[in-house]
Amino acid sequence: TDDLFVMVIECTDKTNVDDLRSFLHNNGAIETDVQVAETGWWLSRYDKDEMLFENKQAVVA
Repeated sequence: TDDLFVMVIECTDKTNVDDLRSFLHNNGAIETDVQVAETGWWLSRYDKDEMLFENKQAVVA
């Protein structure tokens, strides 16, 4: 098939971006692009125990 798709990979401080790009290209990636997220656009990180919505309150109607 000639269908294409997009894959988004969240990188942390521990991620070796050069190795990741090499891995993706070796497995058939046509194009890779690294973008830096603006501060505050993401709710949390998977490598930290930070929960921004930890104080949830139940609302009963």
